[in-house]
Amino acid sequence: IQMKQFVTKQGYDENNMKVLMDDGRNQNPTHDNILDGIRWLVSDARAGDNLFMHYSGHGGSMPDDNGDEEDGMDETMVPVDYQSSGQIRDDKIFETLCAPLPEGVLLTVVMDCCHSGSILDLPFTFACSEGGSQQVHNGGIQSLQQNQNFGWAKAFKVAMNMYQAYQRGGAAAAMKAGMGAMGQ
Repeated sequence: IQMKQFVTKQGYDENNMKVLMDDGRNQNPTHDNILDGIRWLVSDARAGDNLFMHYSGHGGSMPDDNGDEEDGMDETMVPVDYQSSGQIRDDKIFETLCAPLPEGVLLTVVMDCCHSGSILDLPFTFACSEGGSQQVHNGGIQSLQQNQNFGWAKAFKVAMNMYQAYQRGGAAAAMKAGMGAMGQ
């Protein structure tokens, strides 16, 4: 709730928010609800949009299941129903949250969980250290650290699948291809 209050003070409209919490008042952060919430967030994103996602919960790691991680481990979000539905792998998070975004969309993600440094499977990481925070406060980040576990092959695969689907059936087909590319 503190993050929601902070975000509304930054100008985000409460009517444009989806809150998942295991508090009995909000939707429960189950495997399906988390992925549905991510899909909801990115579904109508257009250039110029500013999206924000915050996850505060359990994070984990498990053996890589498709050979795309340099360190052999997938980072995960651990939903409340993980024992029956499983953890949400970084591949699925990238596929659902990052890959579908069009150019010109600003996505800010705050991950308050273990193993979150490369959970988005992006080529660069930002650690909120004192120096990094000061750079943001001063209006810009001068440099980002290379994510040593990033797989360019994964990004290329998603891009190629989306391009080929676009050639065959337009933007809707490209979005569907991007969402399914990681499962192949």
